[in-house]
Amino acid sequence: MSSITISWIKNKLSPEEQYKYNKKWLKENFEDVINSIENRVKKFSEKYPNLEKLVIDDIQTLKFKKEQYLSLYTLDIAKTPYHEKILENWVKDFNEEALKIKRKIAEYVLDTDKKKEALLNLIAELKEIGEPKDPKLKEEFLKLKSDLYKLIKEQNFIEAFERILKTLPRLKTIKDKDKRKEEIKKHIQGEPKITLRDTSDKLEKIYQENEKLDKFKLELNSYIDMIKKLDKDTYEYLEPLVSQVENSSDKSRLESLVEKLKLEYKKLRQKITLTKIYKEDIERMIEKTTINELKDKGEKLLKQKYISSEEFSEFYEEYIVLTSQEKKKKEVIDKLKKSFEELGYKFEKDETTDIKLLKGNITYLDTPLGDEYKLAIKLEGNKLITRFTRLVADERELATISEYEKIRDVEKAKEWCSDYNKLLTVMEKNGVEMEPKLIVEPNIDKIYYEIASEIYELLKRKKEKKIEIKQQRKIE
Repeated sequence: MSSITISWIKNKLSPEEQYKYNKKWLKENFEDVINSIENRVKKFSEKYPNLEKLVIDDIQTLKFKKEQYLSLYTLDIAKTPYHEKILENWVKDFNEEALKIKRKIAEYVLDTDKKKEALLNLIAELKEIGEPKDPKLKEEFLKLKSDLYKLIKEQNFIEAFERILKTLPRLKTIKDKDKRKEEIKKHIQGEPKITLRDTSDKLEKIYQENEKLDKFKLELNSYIDMIKKLDKDTYEYLEPLVSQVENSSDKSRLESLVEKLKLEYKKLRQKITLTKIYKEDIERMIEKTTINELKDKGEKLLKQKYISSEEFSEFYEEYIVLTSQEKKKKEVIDKLKKSFEELGYKFEKDETTDIKLLKGNITYLDTPLGDEYKLAIKLEGNKLITRFTRLVADERELATISEYEKIRDVEKAKEWCSDYNKLLTVMEKNGVEMEPKLIVEPNIDKIYYEIASEIYELLKRKKEKKIEIKQQRKIE
């Protein structure tokens, strides 16, 4: 047989095995997403107590989807040639539903934080106005203070922000009610056919106009400040428009700009929160994969200020395809390891072994043929490459290997050849078809020696330890 072999390998799963493996994968994928959302809600609940109530129904819907898809995935579907595409579509739909919840959480958190800051400014203005003398206004003022206290205590800053914006303009406008009334009286003095009722009607109309203006200006300043704190570039684009109308009494222009600012704030909030979610998902994805191509693309996206839905979707689609291939390769690796270990060949007991094999790097196995004999294996696509190797300490030892040692090494390689035939049978039993494509027969010129001083030192100490134990036993 061979000191070097190259074989084609193919994973052969029965429909039952495929069903069992995929069902487990699907369940773990769904539960991982649900757990991450529930942990996020739990993390934020202390600071945002209304958050749980906001998304509880959405999370239940997501859990329902999980149970629905798991019950739909049957052995009959696993037997169909397109079952993997079905699974991909289910996972995609489930993740899109999860994205809506994550976005809802992120937008609520950001919106709460920004409106809490804006609320502090509005409350300062409310304090500046002070308590009105007019009994009806005083009642309205005290009601607003009571409502705000309750909402702030409940940490419902979004509603508190909307509540103060609704009432503050009216309080601001009629703060100088008596003064305004005297001014208007003077203005209309001497005008024919002006009654007290007319004066009151005219005053009320002026109050209403001023209240609208104050409301627009308050909203204008609040939203432009929030935009400024979120994104300076967007603020610098909008600020000249605000400067043109902030002192204007043209209600239509003010109203139009307020609506524009609200829309820009909403778009900006969505862009920021989606980017935050996308980055978290990308970080999690590149942590889970060993595919350098995905890692590089993910790192590039993470450096961007914003990530669009199209950019994320493209990365996610590629991730699904490539990790699906990686998953199949991982299945083969698990069976490969099991098969080798059944024959007495041992992999290193750490996580790097799987990573090395997935990346196509060389991995060394301990052999039952002696501590200094190793089996180098490497996966390239669907090819398994093996090479029987003897470790030496240094160049000096390599140069002084005797003919006798070389003959002994060839005999050891032939023992591996015998095991290779057994490996073909064991691999097939474990569900992997292996077809030899290249065989290099072992001879004196085809034995591979590798200098590995560190490993050799460990082997040397291991042998010395064994000798010590034997000597100790003799003494005893």
